[in-house]
Formats: sequence, C-alpha cells, structure tokens
Amino acid sequence: MVALCVLGVGAPSALALPPGWGRGANVTSWWHDDYEQPRAQQELAALASTGTTHVAVLATWYMDAPDSSTIARDALKTPSDNGMRAAELRNTAIPLAS
Repeated sequence: MVALCVLGVGAPSALALPPGWGRGANVTSWWHDDYEQPRAQQELAALASTGTTHVAVLATWYMDAPDSSTIARDALKTPSDNGMRAAELRNTAIPLAS
C-alpha cells in the first residue's frame, strides 16, 4: 500500500502561495515492492491532477527497539532500491503542475 499524504488538496488556484513555493506531497510506502507496482504510477499521476508541483518519496528504515541507536532496512517493509529508482523515474515522467 502506497500512502499519499497531501495537504491542501483542491483546485490548484484555491490558495495562492508566495513566489518560489511549491505544492508538495509525500509519497510513503511500508512494503518492499510498493513503488514497483503499477498503482504507484497511477497515484503519482493522480497527484499531478491536484496541482502538485513537488513530490517527496520516502524510504522507511526501522529500529529494533525504541531505545536503539541504529536504524536499518527491513527486508519486507523498506522499499527496495529498484522500487526507489522506479518511483524516481515515474516521478520525473509525470508532468507535475508548474
């Protein structure tokens, strides 16, 4: 499941932003191959239709315990390197609003 967190979604002109600001969204996955799925491209395309101009794609890493001093990949939860590359390529291939 890829989660899209979008604040202020609506018509692109619904809220004027200061010059130089962008309309951003955070794309998050908690499964290793989410970004490699066709649905990820569909969701990025849906973001473009909201007036989104910038997208952040998150790679989740985890701690073994709340007091751990290290973080690491989780084989089933952390997006794969291939998935991150696929998300980046999809993101650049979809014309976001300007």
